[in-house]
Amino acid sequence: MPGFIDAHGHMGGLGQLLQSVNLVGPGLPKKGERVRVRASTAPPGTWIYGRGWDQNFWEDNRFPTAAQLDAASADHPVVLVRIDGHTIWVNSLAMQLAHVSRETKDPPGGRIIRTPTGEPTGVFIDQARDLVESVVPPATPEEIEQNLLLAAAECAKAGLTEVQDMGIDSLGIAIYRRLAGQNKLPVRIYAAISAPSPAWDAWKAKGPLTGGANGMLTIRAMKMYMDGALGSRGAALVDEYSDDPGNRGLTMMSSADLESGIKDAVQSGFQPCVHAIGDRANNIVLNAYEKVLSSLPHGDCRPRIEHAQVLLPADIPRFKKVGVLPSMQPIHATSDMYWAEARLGPVRIKSAYAWRSSFKQKRLFLVDPTSRTMG
Repeated sequence: MPGFIDAHGHMGGLGQLLQSVNLVGPGLPKKGERVRVRASTAPPGTWIYGRGWDQNFWEDNRFPTAAQLDAASADHPVVLVRIDGHTIWVNSLAMQLAHVSRETKDPPGGRIIRTPTGEPTGVFIDQARDLVESVVPPATPEEIEQNLLLAAAECAKAGLTEVQDMGIDSLGIAIYRRLAGQNKLPVRIYAAISAPSPAWDAWKAKGPLTGGANGMLTIRAMKMYMDGALGSRGAALVDEYSDDPGNRGLTMMSSADLESGIKDAVQSGFQPCVHAIGDRANNIVLNAYEKVLSSLPHGDCRPRIEHAQVLLPADIPRFKKVGVLPSMQPIHATSDMYWAEARLGPVRIKSAYAWRSSFKQKRLFLVDPTSRTMG
């Protein structure tokens, strides 16, 4: 078999998953028990991390609450990341340390799930995550390096020869450059820099790095987010969610900021990659690409939409027309197939996960058959 290239991964997240409480699989009670076991051996007051929960596979598929975590670990702050990487579930101590209360407002691009009386339940979606995560002690450079090495070894074991790491910062870049220079990376890395960020400001000024460290490291892409994820109802839809009336999801940035970021990437020689899952988000990103690419020379910058998961039927042929790659992940269809129609209804679901329709446009597109992380 040839070597596989994963076109969309999050290496730091995968490395952290391999060391944190694994919450993948059914059964809400099992999640609390795994947290309790980890807390029983952790030093007092240390943060407990976990990832992989998905309320759609529980007997009661509502979002969980802080009270359920308090019963497992009241003396350790707990942060558990949903399987899509867009939502966190925390306990009361974590909210207390973050000074989150019923008076805390939803930030732009984020949502705090609340009780009918307005109290935070312990679930924070998209940009609301920062309310809690801003007080979590940051990982040390040594911990980040260990995460990246563990993730790289796991990817190599699965037969991957390259991973496109979708969203890294200055510290991650520095660690990758050192590891690549020391011949410690078992897979090639094609890195996309998170934007907006100080790292992006620095790299767009000096330009890409291509084939560094004997071809093991390329830094030639930029990553932005337009919306959230479908499973946590943060994906931006044109019409409201079929199973959550009044909710149309979340957008992360204005069209003007999106267009400015795309323009900066193209003019600086970077490949623009924009996360868009809902049909409204995909439409916004296609409009931005069309406007920017028609107004300046861009060569073959191979602009991408990451996920391209729910599309307006009229937007499917626009990928070829505008010259945009739909970077799609089959794992989203297999993970979402149990509940996606409930979110979208019987009509919209027909233009979701639309690989065949996209392929018929005769425009090369990216598929990740092996992707194990999302974002």
